[in-house]
Amino acid sequence: MKWQKAMAAALAATMALSLAACGGSDKKGGSGDVTEVKYADIKLGEDYTDLKADLKMMTNRTDMLDEEYTGKTWAQYLEEFNKEYPDIKVEIEGITDYSEDSLLRLQGGDWGDIMMIPEVDKSDLSTYFLSYGDVESVAEQVKYPNRWLYDGEVYGIPITAVGRGIVYNKKVFEAAGVTDVTKTPKTPEEFINALKAIKDKTEAPLYTNYAAGWTMGAWDDYIAITATGDAAFKNQKLAHAKEPFADPGDGTGAYNVYKMLYDAVEQRGLRRKTSPPLTGKAQKT
Repeated sequence: MKWQKAMAAALAATMALSLAACGGSDKKGGSGDVTEVKYADIKLGEDYTDLKADLKMMTNRTDMLDEEYTGKTWAQYLEEFNKEYPDIKVEIEGITDYSEDSLLRLQGGDWGDIMMIPEVDKSDLSTYFLSYGDVESVAEQVKYPNRWLYDGEVYGIPITAVGRGIVYNKKVFEAAGVTDVTKTPKTPEEFINALKAIKDKTEAPLYTNYAAGWTMGAWDDYIAITATGDAAFKNQKLAHAKEPFADPGDGTGAYNVYKMLYDAVEQRGLRRKTSPPLTGKAQKT
């Protein structure tokens, strides 16, 4: 589903539901109860086109508020939305430190009407948000409806999906003697040992892409679920830990994530003195 369609449907559904308390319009434009309206019930551009409202939305995508953004901006998305819903005005606020600020404002009630859901416990979703409907009906409309699913109800509609994984140079690893990555490396120690083998047996450099900036910030994400298996660790538990960056002794947490990056750079950064200068044909790992 295109981002614009998902965004428009989310806005329309939220608006329809929010009018329940003051009396809204039914699908034909007349007076009616909209408390049971769900995401799957709404036909974009046909239902609730007479609604009037001023809404506020919080987003982590501050880059899309910039006119110089090379992709589709929030202004362009809203322009398309307002062609079908001309009387729904949406103010978009970009939050730079979204993971922390959005959670604080959500709990304080100062966040508006629509937001990208922060790391709240799923059992608390119904406290803060309206349901878009049961997962079966929502799944017929969008992909990946399970991210904010609780007790059979969907509380968040995905506007994008990110696939994360590892890309590696198979030839380089094979040259270093690492021929089956399904078996090794499986631990940080095995990973560092593999890098050492690559350093000793190949001329391939270590490439972190630190110059891009955001690539280093990605390591902060790894201290959360990837390293702990706990969705609440990064935004809710880490800040209250007595020694948040101490080694917990079990290979998890911020310490071990950052240590792996440090060890990789420290032990792989200096090449053997006998190594010839790298050429443009050197492979990257």
